[in-house]
Amino acid sequence: GKDYCYDPNLSSPTSSSTSPPTSTPINLISSSPTYQPSKSPTKAPSSDLPLVIMGDNGGDNFPLGRCEGDCDSHDQCQSGLLCYQRGGTESVPGCDGTGVS
Repeated sequence: GKDYCYDPNLSSPTSSSTSPPTSTPINLISSSPTYQPSKSPTKAPSSDLPLVIMGDNGGDNFPLGRCEGDCDSHDQCQSGLLCYQRGGTESVPGCDGTGVS
């Protein structure tokens, strides 16, 4: 399969949150009974980049940037990035899409 460079500081492939959920107090009594129409929910903008193949094994495009492939080792990625070795179209942390298997 094709492997892609990713930023391990943005997302970890095996991360799991162990912190307890936080709660925010809710004020049930309002001092001013004004009507406020509900806003439709909006999706937060994603910081994920689409997966892009820059050539077979990177070609002349080394070092590869975030969510760029195809890499075979960490040194083929830009500083601070790692090569995510995956199987098939496994998702790449911090990247969007399935890419090429």
